[in-house]
Amino acid sequence: MGLVLTASLACAGNLPKTVVKESTKEFDIEAEVVAFYSDLVKYDENVSEEQQRLIGRIEVDPGTTLRPSDNLHAICWRTPEFYNEFRGAKGFREGEYIYLVQQPLTSHIVRGYQHPANLFAKIHAKWRADFSEDEKNGEDGFSLKSNRLELKFEGFVDVKVEEVK
Repeated sequence: MGLVLTASLACAGNLPKTVVKESTKEFDIEAEVVAFYSDLVKYDENVSEEQQRLIGRIEVDPGTTLRPSDNLHAICWRTPEFYNEFRGAKGFREGEYIYLVQQPLTSHIVRGYQHPANLFAKIHAKWRADFSEDEKNGEDGFSLKSNRLELKFEGFVDVKVEEVK
């Protein structure tokens, strides 16, 4: 037995939202995905309103209030493409990833709290890192020269979990 997860787009208002980052230090892609989503919810009125609208549609017991948690998780849903090539004095790595950002919804109960539901946002990430030969860099002989990360918010998704028999 196992689980099958399926995701379908739940909103498309005023999309896409995209950010491009460049650096000479390697990105922690999952951390960047979480920070991007967090900033969108905080500073983008359309995303924040859609988040609140989706929370309002979730059925809960009377008197229960759901609040979005700050404890976000980036889940690498799919990797449509990853490629690397090192020849001569140069090399690169690039990848394309589909992330789901899981945001638990919290409700307080007498002795603590619970997470009766989650929101999921879909983030499409494209990353490229360029390297050049560097004798000081030990075994592999290459140093990171630049890397670029493009993140695109594609909306909230409805995720269903089903048992596999």
